[in-house]
Amino acid sequence: MSLFVLFQISIIMSLLLNMIFINYGVGSTLPNTSYMKALDIYVFVCVSFISAALLQIALSSFIKVSTSSFIISNTVPHVTASHVNSNNVYDTARKDKGSEEHSGQAERIPKLHVVSRIIFPVAFALFLLIYWIYYTQV
Repeated sequence: MSLFVLFQISIIMSLLLNMIFINYGVGSTLPNTSYMKALDIYVFVCVSFISAALLQIALSSFIKVSTSSFIISNTVPHVTASHVNSNNVYDTARKDKGSEEHSGQAERIPKLHVVSRIIFPVAFALFLLIYWIYYTQV
């Protein structure tokens, strides 16, 4: 695992701990009720977003590790009849089907990051907009 991933995980875990602290710190000063308070909804959605970000990091790390382990295990080329051209010379331009499949997985990691960078902030801003409009009118 890279140092960048470890930093991301530590930041996400500190955010999760902060949300738990906010829930218990502020929630203990509020009266006990039998229904959900606005703070409970806010903390639940924030914890859900934090968990989704942690899941996204775990998924991209898993794809990266599984792709790199495949590449490392296939560094020694297997010469078969399909790799040798008509002059009996090893054709380095040909690829195996397995390497093409795993290169597609490696290309999915940046797409996952780009989609996450767009979807997470837009979805959270949409939640905040609905949340504040609803609770300022109640």
